[in-house]
Amino acid sequence: MMTSKTKSISARITEGAISAETSDYELAQDILEGNIVILKNAFLPDEARQLRDSAFNWGRSQTPSAPADFYALKNDNHFCTHQGVSNGQKTLHYYHSYNFNNFTRDLPDDLTRPLTRFCSHLRELYNRITGNRASFAGDPRLHPQIIHYPSGAGFFAKHTHLLEPQKIGTITALSQPGLEYTSGSVGFEVSGELVDIAALQDIGDVTLFRFDLPHWVTPVDIEDRVDRDSSRGRWVLTLSYY
Repeated sequence: MMTSKTKSISARITEGAISAETSDYELAQDILEGNIVILKNAFLPDEARQLRDSAFNWGRSQTPSAPADFYALKNDNHFCTHQGVSNGQKTLHYYHSYNFNNFTRDLPDDLTRPLTRFCSHLRELYNRITGNRASFAGDPRLHPQIIHYPSGAGFFAKHTHLLEPQKIGTITALSQPGLEYTSGSVGFEVSGELVDIAALQDIGDVTLFRFDLPHWVTPVDIEDRVDRDSSRGRWVLTLSYY
């Protein structure tokens, strides 16, 4: 349901950049004032699914890394299953992460190509609205991460992040609610109001939010039996800046 704290804005990729039907200044102001902004149709559904499926297939070929080694592997591509209490937020969670800290090397071409396209467009948008000059090299830098909240198990309890240096969080939907999963969404707490975007975000949309807002992921298809060989569930692409 649309609330006073959410805004859906049409978007598209033109001349190599994600453009929205509002100025970058207005977009940044809306987000930093606490509104949840959803850029509709930023990416095509088919290309979002291709990226998701390529990441899933790559992850099946990997030996999982240990969650405790997450930051030690900040220069590497690796797959990890996160469960229990998170080290950073001290919050209950369960999800699979596909971490592409060096996505131009040592990955299949069918994964490198869509990752490069998605990440380059998202980086350009992110820098425009934050004023940062983030890249995928150096320190700090952007760390692309594809997250799978599997049907029957995936969730992330309420948590927060520091505002700086990230400023604005990005969540790009790589699966379609009602088709690739039935229930589960991301929620936010904005000025004491609980905001759920389940009915607002479709595959290919990019959700933008002030990074220090409390947020969570509600259980995904919790009535289902977990199938570790299935890609069913909620998939997103995020860019963390650290």
